[in-house]
Amino acid sequence: MQDKPMQEQESLALIQSMIATAKQGVKANGKGFITWGWILAAACLSTYILFMVHFKYPLLPWSILTIGGIIAIVVNIFKEPAPGKVKTYMDELLKGFSTGFYICLVIIVAAMNLDVMNVLTGFSMLLMLYGLLMYVVGYSIKFNPLITGAIVTWAGCLVGLYLKSTAYLMLISAGAIIVGFIIPGYNLKKAWKNNPY
Repeated sequence: MQDKPMQEQESLALIQSMIATAKQGVKANGKGFITWGWILAAACLSTYILFMVHFKYPLLPWSILTIGGIIAIVVNIFKEPAPGKVKTYMDELLKGFSTGFYICLVIIVAAMNLDVMNVLTGFSMLLMLYGLLMYVVGYSIKFNPLITGAIVTWAGCLVGLYLKSTAYLMLISAGAIIVGFIIPGYNLKKAWKNNPY
C-alpha cells in the first residue's frame, strides 16, 4: 500500500502545526529571568552593603543562594513534565543545556569556596555563564532583548576581570543583571502576554 502524496493545503497545515508545537515547547514567558534576576541582584547588592559595613562574612548571601540553587536544580532535573504536554526537541535541548549550565555554576562556586579560584575571577565567570544562558535562550526563541542582555552581561564580566574590589564587582554585577536579565525578562513577559504562541 503506497502513501498518497500530500496536498498543498495539508503540507502547509502540517508545517504550521510543527512550528506551533516547537514554539509552544519553549515556554519563555520571562518569569524565570525575572525571578532569578531579582534574587541575583539582591544577593549582589546585599553583599556590597555587607562589604561596606565590614561584616565578617560579606559573601553570606551567596552561600544562602547556593544552597537554594542546588535545591532548585535537583527539583528541576527530576520534575515530571505536565500531563499532556508535548515534549519537543527544543525542550530536550534547553533542558540539557540548563542542567549543564547549573552544573557549571556549582563547579565555579565550589572552586571559589575551595580557594582554587579567587572571588573576583569566580564572580566574573558567573557573569559569563549568565550571559551564555541569555544568549542561548534569546537566540533559540529569536528574542533580541535577551541577546542584548547577554552582551551587556559579558561586558560586565570583562570589566569584572580588571577590578580589584569584590564590593565594586558586586555593584557591576547587580547593574549587569538588572540590564541584562531583569529588563529583558519583563520584555519577554510582555511579549508573551501579547502573543503566548
